[in-house]
Amino acid sequence: MPANRPDIPINIKREVLIESGHRCAVCGENCPLEHAHIIPWSKVREHKLENLICLCANCHSRADKEKWGEKTLQQYKERPWILRRFDREDFLPIQRTKVEIRIQMEIEDFTDRERRLLTSGVAGFLEISPTAVQMIEIEEGSVRVVFELPSEGAEQLVSAYENDDQNLKLFLESFTILDIKKRGKMYVGTIVGESTSREFRLAVAHEEIREQDIIVVEAELRQPGNQASIERIRVWAKVQSIERLNPLFPSEAGHELAATKTNPFDTVLSLSREMVTAVCQVLGVEPIDGSGRGKLDQLRYPPQPASSAYRP
Repeated sequence: MPANRPDIPINIKREVLIESGHRCAVCGENCPLEHAHIIPWSKVREHKLENLICLCANCHSRADKEKWGEKTLQQYKERPWILRRFDREDFLPIQRTKVEIRIQMEIEDFTDRERRLLTSGVAGFLEISPTAVQMIEIEEGSVRVVFELPSEGAEQLVSAYENDDQNLKLFLESFTILDIKKRGKMYVGTIVGESTSREFRLAVAHEEIREQDIIVVEAELRQPGNQASIERIRVWAKVQSIERLNPLFPSEAGHELAATKTNPFDTVLSLSREMVTAVCQVLGVEPIDGSGRGKLDQLRYPPQPASSAYRP
């Protein structure tokens, strides 16, 4: 290293490592790792995060000898191995879980940079695409961040924190972590009326869900001929339509108001007693224990009325 070239600041080194998942941005190797300049140091004479890329020793050497150039390195910077790893994989809908991470930090200090670092750190530790880790809530009071991520990754993340995993500390070393725990299921409604193996109806709260939303119902089925054998299943369904009904506002009253051009709010009729029902189409079913390996089978027996539905 030239005598007049200063070391790369430790905080920038850390960010370059995190954004590539602590692996080579080109091939995915995890050691030994080096920091390379996309535009050569001789031209820029400075260390900036946007101009640095994490490479293994082999790829670093190849980049120099084979003259990969700035354009190629920039492409690897924008789409490192941790992202490209998932480009050609097909995913069925997978169960996702909310995880709350509590950080010792003031809310005003939790800037876009810190949010990106935390998301990349969680994804890097779990070895999943950062796009699979969604930051959906940020709360004050020792910053509470709620992520939604694949359930398997959620279990791994919580377990690593509870077992004081040193690798997790490495990926999240920019933060003082006070707690990591799972959030509960998000209830959306209850099955009512007639239920079939093809569709069912949910009684839901006003504006709780929308058409085309995906929901799940957890149920128990007894095996034919063996009533003692119970299988716990997860039914996947899509909201096809949403119906709103006010039983205290009959259609006859509506016609009368229309004929007399009367505003309903100027009457004593009840306008607040609404019942909202979602008609859901069954997509398939899988065992809760994961033995189905993500494959959805056909539901052959309807879920029980009064069963609860959740956001997956």
